[in-house]
Amino acid sequence: MKIGKGFRTRRHVEINVRGHAQLSIEENVFLNSGCILTAIGNHTIFGPNVLVYDHDHQIENEKVLENTFVTEAVCIGNNVWIGAGTVILRGSVIEDNCIIAAGSIVKGHIPAGSIYVQKREKTVLSL
Repeated sequence: MKIGKGFRTRRHVEINVRGHAQLSIEENVFLNSGCILTAIGNHTIFGPNVLVYDHDHQIENEKVLENTFVTEAVCIGNNVWIGAGTVILRGSVIEDNCIIAAGSIVKGHIPAGSIYVQKREKTVLSL
């Protein structure tokens, strides 16, 4: 694990590095309260309760294996702002100079200079 200069955090932040995984937190990174993470570029800001997962549980014969994981690196570039309550899933790449809107679920590739807003359809059902 590598942590660069200027790393700051609030309370209840969890950093996990399993097995032979590598975690690099570059310079001037801020993690707000309740963040869980796994590689972060320079000058990146996380809002509260951001979750970054580099793994999923493995499934065999329709059963979830408790301590066996499928992993894939997550890469977060420089000058990225990740809004509150965002979940970033395994294999995701967020390039430099991006903004990720609060409450987003990120899976895949976000090109440099993007603003990522995940729209949700609102459904109201009558009882």
